[in-house]
Amino acid sequence: MSAGGESPPGTASAGGEGPMRVVMLFSRFPPTYGGGGIQGERLARRLVARGVDVQVLCEARGGSTAPLEEVSDGLRIRRFRIPAFDDKRNLWLGIRAAWWLARQDSWDLLHVHGFGYFGVLPTVVARWRGKKVLVKTTLLGGDGVPKDSRWPQRQWITDAYRRVDSVIALSDELAAGFRSDPKFRG
Repeated sequence: MSAGGESPPGTASAGGEGPMRVVMLFSRFPPTYGGGGIQGERLARRLVARGVDVQVLCEARGGSTAPLEEVSDGLRIRRFRIPAFDDKRNLWLGIRAAWWLARQDSWDLLHVHGFGYFGVLPTVVARWRGKKVLVKTTLLGGDGVPKDSRWPQRQWITDAYRRVDSVIALSDELAAGFRSDPKFRG
């Protein structure tokens, strides 16, 4: 709350009651390191410090001793065990995250860090539930501007991407590419 009794901009929930409740979805999150996960953790902690309720969903990588559920300085983290089939890891993460999102009511915004198979089903669930979806591109796995594809599995990603509310593009070129897609809504 600010001195006037109002929440700082962007920190109130959709209903205006209480803090905004954000679910952040990562394919990699500390202690499994990647640039996107490190940046995302810093962002999540800053949001928590501003009064935003943040829940992180990510994979519990094999060999990690990190707990499946933890709260660290107000940041809630839920790690999902994923079958060790490397070529399907992101799909399994998406299934687990989508199932969790479908069963929870306590969130206003889904913030997907990167976009690939792990983001498709959670995005579908969020849209079905009437929730907002924000995607930050990371370029991990080529999650830049979506392109139509003759491959159905790739087209699922493109179609889901086009249904998000907003995208944070990492460059002017990516932003121009998103703006040039007539089917992209955000």
